[in-house]
Formats: sequence, structure tokens, C-alpha cells
Amino acid sequence: MTHIASQATIATLLTAQGRSAIATVLISGPLATQLIDRYYFPLSKRKASELPLSQISVGNWKNSEADQGEELVVSRTADDCFEVHCHGGLAASKKILNQLIAAGCQEVTWQAWSENSNEDPIVSAAQIALADAMTLRTSKILLDQYHGALSVELREILSLLETEQLEEAKQHVNQLWEFRKLGLHLSKPWQLVLAGHANVGKSSLINQLLGYQRAIVFDQPGTTRDVVTATTALDGWPVHLSDTAGLRAASGAIEQSGIQKAKSTIESADALMLVFDCSEPWAAADTELLQAYPHALVLHNKCDLRKDDEPDTRPAGIYTSTETGEGIETLMQQLVNAIVPKLPEPNQAMLFTEAQVTAIEQARQFLAQSNVIQAAGQIESLLVSERV
Repeated sequence: MTHIASQATIATLLTAQGRSAIATVLISGPLATQLIDRYYFPLSKRKASELPLSQISVGNWKNSEADQGEELVVSRTADDCFEVHCHGGLAASKKILNQLIAAGCQEVTWQAWSENSNEDPIVSAAQIALADAMTLRTSKILLDQYHGALSVELREILSLLETEQLEEAKQHVNQLWEFRKLGLHLSKPWQLVLAGHANVGKSSLINQLLGYQRAIVFDQPGTTRDVVTATTALDGWPVHLSDTAGLRAASGAIEQSGIQKAKSTIESADALMLVFDCSEPWAAADTELLQAYPHALVLHNKCDLRKDDEPDTRPAGIYTSTETGEGIETLMQQLVNAIVPKLPEPNQAMLFTEAQVTAIEQARQFLAQSNVIQAAGQIESLLVSERV
């Protein structure tokens, strides 16, 4: 956590870095009123320091009366806290921040401001995670945590432990644990990887899943030398798709590097799709690949080119065709089932940071030993702010 000096007046850019319609700079602390009156010249005669809470004022930010300054809006959000809403270009917000820092403010990130301004660290963590949420579905779940779903659940577990209802407390903890993977992916996408021998149609499949051409398709094997990636959403869940180099004996240093990257990407996958070519007979090399990754989702691609008289010796899997679209919807649904096998209930409490998962993991271990005091300590640690 960023250390904010005692009695410091802070200046924070609350909006995202980069160009936008409006940028918001927060000024908070003992010098906030003095500094806002120093640099802000309202169009009305009423100073910003005299504004009622939540009322807005239009004026200019400048060094002196003679300076033309920057036209903007100011709002007083607390006795010693003001929001300055200026033009969204980089120059405007940077100029305001530089003047405030030169006047004695401590510049902090909005994440540090959130950590230090919220009594409940879970609320702060949810606020920070929401900025990285990529879909409406994941945002809604994080918003539930921001509004207290996880905090309420943790306090309920503590109450159960205090009243010696150990088994019921274990059930609540185990439910939190059950959805930990989903919670951790609310602010980062799942890693879905396509792998297989060269020229089995992985690039065409990733284009189908994306709905646009991201990967280059060529009819010669070994075309993919690096991991081609793209981000999309399946049923509202954000996923990061990786199209890897064909797995085969490398014929050169560059291809060997591509295959090594493919294997590394496969190892870190949340879900792996092994792609096989339906236009070619099932071979011993296919069996070896399947045995190497027994938990992978099996795709028999190019099923529109399958020979009618070929014996059905292939293992179970999804038959797909990027030409006809056959099996693509089934594939998408299977991928969703693989990453989210069970859907959470509305307003369900959910762990969503690594620190939360670690604390609950340790609490589970203590509860398995009937060590109530240590288990309660782990849970309490998630509810206590580290503000200094």
C-alpha cells in the first residue's frame, strides 16, 4: 500500500490515463480549501470553499486574475475534499496536478486513494478490480462485492465461529472456496489455448471464435511461428484466446522457438483445445498428443472434408468446420462449461483477489484442525484496513 503522510493534502487523477472528454482531479486534505481558492476563479462571486456539499461551480483554473486559465467545473464532495472536472486532454489535468504538487500536495494514484479512503478494504479492492472488469457480467458480480456481499459473508462466518457453529462455518468457507477461480477471473480473462499439429486449422478456428480474422490463415504447415492472441467474451465471460504453433518436430531454430512458446502457453492454460484434422486419418502421432494432454477438449476440425468411408476410429470430441460453421456453437458452450461449471447465485459473496484466496485457504486448513482462533484471525484480516 502506498504510504500517505499524516495530515497530507493529496492530489489524485481519478479518471483513466489518456485522452477523454473529461478528466477529474481530486484534492483532499487540510490544504484543500486554501489551494482551491488560490487557483480556482469561479464565474460567480461565491468561492469554491463556500460551496454547499455536492453543488457544482463553473469557473477557471489559473495562477492569477490576469491568467486566461483553464475553463472547468468544481464540486465540493466533503469539508476538505474537492473534485476538479477539466478537459480530458493530457495537458489540462497534468497542469493542475503539477501546480498542486508544487504547492505542497502529495500525488497518489487513485488506487492508493481508494485504499486509504475506505474503511472496508474489501470495498476498496472491489472498486479497484471494477476498473479492470471487461464485461457487464463480471462487473455486476464485482459490484455486489463493492456493495458488501463478501464483507457480510465474512462477518457471518465470524459470527458462526464465535457461537461455536463450526460445521456451518465450514460450509460457508467452502462455498467461498468453490468459486475462487471464477472470482479471480472477474478482473482478468480466462486463458483458452488452441493446440495441435501443424495445419489442422487452429488459425481458422480462432477467427471463428472471435468473429473476425485475427490469425493469418495459410495452407502450408508451420505458418504460425509465435503465439497469436486475442481477447473476446463467451457468454459474458472474458477470455483470452491463444493460437499456438503446430506441435511437431521442428525443422529450424525459429520454428523450434515457436513450438517451445506453444508448450509454455499450453502449460498456463485455463482450458486447452486439442485440434485434429478430420480430412486426414487418425494417426499414432494424434494418439500421442492426446495422451500428453488427457484433460483437453478434443476438436475434430475440417469435418466437412471427412471421407464418408473412413472408419470411425476417432476418440470422442466435437466435430467442427470453419467453412460451414458446424460445431462452433457447441464448442463455445463447452468452453463456457469448462471455465464456469457452476454459475453463482445473484448477490453471491465471492473472493476476487489473490490475498483473499490465500487467507481463506489458510482458514480452511485451520478449520480442518478445529483451530477456531487461527481461522477467525485469517478471516478478520480481510476486514481490517491497513491504513496508516
